[in-house]
Amino acid sequence: MNKIKKIANLNVIISCVLLIFLLIPQISSDLIQKDKYVLNEKIKLDLRNIENYKLKIITPNNHYILHGSNDVRIFEPNMAGKYKIEIKSNEINKVYNFEVFKEDLYEKERLFEQETSLDKDLIQEDAEINKPVKWRRRIRNKSTDLPKIINFSFRGKSDYSKKIKYKLERQRNKNVLEIDEIEEGVEIEYFTEPPRIIKKNLSSFKKQVEVYSPENLHYKNILVYTEIEELAKNKNQINVYWKEEDRYLDFEAFDLDSDGLIDKVEWIVPHLSNQTFEIIIITRAEHRDENRNFVSDIYDELRLLDNVWSEIIVNDHFVRVFFETNLTSKNDITVFPRVVSGRPKIEVYEKDKNEIIAEFNNLENNEYNKVYLTNLKGSQDIFDLRIVGGNIEFDHIIDPPAVISWVEPISAITLNGGTTKQFYIRFNVSGDNLNASTAKIEISYNEETRNSSSCVNSSSANQFNCTIIMQFFDSAGSWNINASIQNTTGSIETNNSINFTVNALDYVSQDISAISWASVTSGTNDQEAAAAMVLTNGGNQNYTNISIKGFDATGASNGEVIFAENFSVDPDTSQTVGQTYMNNNTYTDVSVLNGLTNYGSSSTENIYFYVDTTFGLRADTFTSDSSWSILVST
Repeated sequence: MNKIKKIANLNVIISCVLLIFLLIPQISSDLIQKDKYVLNEKIKLDLRNIENYKLKIITPNNHYILHGSNDVRIFEPNMAGKYKIEIKSNEINKVYNFEVFKEDLYEKERLFEQETSLDKDLIQEDAEINKPVKWRRRIRNKSTDLPKIINFSFRGKSDYSKKIKYKLERQRNKNVLEIDEIEEGVEIEYFTEPPRIIKKNLSSFKKQVEVYSPENLHYKNILVYTEIEELAKNKNQINVYWKEEDRYLDFEAFDLDSDGLIDKVEWIVPHLSNQTFEIIIITRAEHRDENRNFVSDIYDELRLLDNVWSEIIVNDHFVRVFFETNLTSKNDITVFPRVVSGRPKIEVYEKDKNEIIAEFNNLENNEYNKVYLTNLKGSQDIFDLRIVGGNIEFDHIIDPPAVISWVEPISAITLNGGTTKQFYIRFNVSGDNLNASTAKIEISYNEETRNSSSCVNSSSANQFNCTIIMQFFDSAGSWNINASIQNTTGSIETNNSINFTVNALDYVSQDISAISWASVTSGTNDQEAAAAMVLTNGGNQNYTNISIKGFDATGASNGEVIFAENFSVDPDTSQTVGQTYMNNNTYTDVSVLNGLTNYGSSSTENIYFYVDTTFGLRADTFTSDSSWSILVST
């Protein structure tokens, strides 16, 4: 299909001024300029004056480490909450703290406060799940609407409640309290149904709590609590995530049975009616004694292969390991041990059970040892590893390799003419012990490739949001998305199941909009215009053909005509033969021009314009009868 661009105009002389902005790097003394950002706001980390740095970004529920030197990174937080950035090098060691908010959070809370404070005579007292909520309302009118209440009483003068005459009945689908006489300072005190919760165990490490209130009752500052699995020994191993607000809340943690493990958490819900929370436990490995009683948390020692070893796990003691996903008989467990004494082996059990489902024999020191869970029935995400016949230290224990279970399909992309196009692709990884800094998206079409400039781990489910930048000349067609990540053993997992479309982009620009001659000499041929026109292909199409529609030019005073056939074009300057001449109001193929056959900023075509004039042409100002146009086609 032909692609058309009208880009030339032979009417008046136009001066063009080219403004060139010199972008001079300005290195700020502070890496982070603000302490508050809005969700998805891009944060530029200008590290161009820092060599060989280590950058640690701590999100509300995760962290990852990047290494680099003298570059710029774009960080786009897509989870509300508190963040910390640590930057270390030979010359610098700084920590920056900031908070990220949902864009509409302030407005939403403002409107909620406004809504709940309209009735100045109504006061809600402390609210707690499963307990009726007490209210006080000042009585100013003989008729007052009330919600569904449990009981009520009057407060005021000592004898008022005895002599008051009132009626509480259902009217117009409302509870209406009618009082015969009103006295100053009298209040009604009543109770409403309690806020309640629905609990659901999503896994051993994650529990969902839905908090709801009775219809048409909007409680504030509700105390909520729930029991959790005894897996965490301190508050830092637990997160309380508010789904509707996409942020993490502060909370209190309790060890009710004094066994060293947290079994209850409680927090304040700012408002209802219905809100959903997830309690996430992030511990992953524990040392337990021969009776499986908790000894210590050794997750930090086992989470990475980093030559940081656990304490000695003696004969008959256990290591309890927690995996991100349920394992089956098709999966394996891999350990990196160091034998301290004896000739130990490792028996694998389900949590708190006594049937061996797998066994590590003939352990290799300072190497990965793998065993398949052949005898496991069903699925499980917590396992007890018993040390038998000696003493062992561990550097690393991992579950099966990560699996990229989902890559987000994206809509067709239309590139930006003459510049870059930035967009995002997300993918989700199931698995543990991931090297987040290796997450990457590569897109490809034939022999063209583009790699993500950054991938940010955006949630507790290991969902990565990757930034892709494409050039305007990248080919139209079906591009493949290849998502990849490494685990801490160096194993690479990929997913290349998704394609997306890059649309054809027609974008031809010109440097000037008018062609002019300062003066011409009567009876002279091949007179060259004051400036050539430069066409630039700023799209991703090849244009092999160029044709031009020209028009006669008529004098303003004498009405004489320079016919279109007297105008010609050529790709070179100072030509006297070989130009292509125009035809009035007709597209003329300009075979002498090369076309715009290559992509990129260097894909240009110079067009030089010429005019022949007849003898006897009187002095005048000649203007084209209509706008000229240039047609480029594939």
